[in-house]
Amino acid sequence: MVDLIDDPLVHDTPSSPFSLSSPLSDYIHAESMLREELEAAKTITRAGTDPQTAFKHIATAARTANRVVAVVQGESENSEDPTFKTELASSSQAITAAIAPMVTSAKTCIQQVGNASAHHEFCVKAENLAQAVHDVYNVVDTHYNPPPPPPPPPVEEAPERPPLPAEPELPPRPPSPELMEAVPLQSVDPIGYAAHKLDKDAKQWEDNEMVATARRMAKLFMQMSKFARGEEGEVRSKKDFINTARMIAKESEDVVKMARKVADACTDKRMKRAILQLVDKLPTISTQLKIIAAVKATRQGGDDAAADREATEMLTDNAKNLMQALSEVLFATEAATIRVPPEQRATLGLQWVKKGARVF
Repeated sequence: MVDLIDDPLVHDTPSSPFSLSSPLSDYIHAESMLREELEAAKTITRAGTDPQTAFKHIATAARTANRVVAVVQGESENSEDPTFKTELASSSQAITAAIAPMVTSAKTCIQQVGNASAHHEFCVKAENLAQAVHDVYNVVDTHYNPPPPPPPPPVEEAPERPPLPAEPELPPRPPSPELMEAVPLQSVDPIGYAAHKLDKDAKQWEDNEMVATARRMAKLFMQMSKFARGEEGEVRSKKDFINTARMIAKESEDVVKMARKVADACTDKRMKRAILQLVDKLPTISTQLKIIAAVKATRQGGDDAAADREATEMLTDNAKNLMQALSEVLFATEAATIRVPPEQRATLGLQWVKKGARVF
């Protein structure tokens, strides 16, 4: 019989058939996998028929538990939340402390076939280990999905106000201009197509300051695109064209400030780094936009068609890059807001309410 306590696989952390990359689902999978292995070992040791197979199930359970410990440690290293780190450390220690007793009791149970007391002891230690793994899920779940704040205290009902005089019925508001336009063809109007995609991405959320800014920028890009293609629109002159590019650059600065504010408050190091890498692109692309817009305005309607076409291509590439970066910043900022401590979220001035979902 192989000595389970001395077997390196009980203590090592080898590669595992599951990957704990997502916050919750893989923790559930890990616990399920661990319990399946332990239940199989309990069944075999109760029957006393196949000690080698029982050993394999016990060893796999120990491997799984050690894998969870390693991932929990990585989760802790990635977080800047001291409370979360403390809870993770405690959970990790509980798993580590439960592995050896489970293995020791399993060894005794396998060696003493038919000993009901030894089998009961193994079952108890196995459940202790499974519960320790489950406790990790509870810690992570509470961190990523904090309970809603308590309801506000009841307020005394104010006396009913007299009804206001009836107002004349107003005609229905016309739809927003951007909703009245058909989706531009990418081959014909690549800037307009990119602007429509940015607006569509932003419309996944109810308006907050960053979402509203992104949608304004999409509309400004649509206006620039019309002028660049010689169509009539709100941009009527080369001066308007250049000023619109400057407005986009200014709006981009505002997005950078808002995103950095969320990054500073985010306790997840990977998400913080991802946001900062994205927003670092925006000032450079925005500055390039102002320069390219001035060049395009100079060449618009001139005698050098090749130079005008070259300026249009540069403008198209720049606009597409900037709007793609803006979409990525929106999604990254929403995700990072979840990792901001609840008491700080209200100070950010950004609520991410995906249409049909709850408020973060």
